[in-house]
Amino acid sequence: MKAFLAYLKEICERRREEPLDDLLSSLVKIEDEGRHLREIELYSMLVLLIVAGYETTANLIGNGVLALIQNPKQLVTLRNNPWLIGSTVEELLRYDCPIETSPNRYVLEDFTFQGQHITRGDFIQLVLGSANRDSACFGPDADDLNITRTNNTHLAFGHGIHYCLGSALARMGGRSPLELCWSARLSCVWQCRRKSCAFAPASTISFAAIMKSPFAGISDEGSDI
Repeated sequence: MKAFLAYLKEICERRREEPLDDLLSSLVKIEDEGRHLREIELYSMLVLLIVAGYETTANLIGNGVLALIQNPKQLVTLRNNPWLIGSTVEELLRYDCPIETSPNRYVLEDFTFQGQHITRGDFIQLVLGSANRDSACFGPDADDLNITRTNNTHLAFGHGIHYCLGSALARMGGRSPLELCWSARLSCVWQCRRKSCAFAPASTISFAAIMKSPFAGISDEGSDI
């Protein structure tokens, strides 16, 4: 983390000297004018943008492509019905959401939830991935990928005052690469199984991320991809 903060400091100083037409230059300008962001707030904002704005969307794409590969009938349905791309993104967010758990929480006062007594000071963690597979909400096929699913009230972006501010951008960022799965008309021979994929280590349990996945594909023209 120290090395990363040093990198952020270096790039921020570079933007002060030679500002560009980008978000980082705008944030640095706000800090220099003393209106809102202190240095530590600037670095915190950049870390938030990188983790929440990049890594989660990258994981959505990776998890989503893998889910479609492992559910070829759903991929065929998407190819035959490209207008389903919107509901496909929502279903992939539900089926294998990029963030599986909420941030750590500590109980401020005693309370009872569904018969379970929780004491002040207890540590709790909400498992969004489990909620997104709740059969009481999504029906008996909650564990299945169904890109035609309607009323998809998943919690991939959180809820209430904690709802993700970048949800619209994340949907756009995930949509374009997934559209290539059908628009490119690839006739792929995939040698890919979930058990053969390397996922993010336990230290990053909040994220559902594919680190590498061995596969082979052949395009319509026969060339390797």
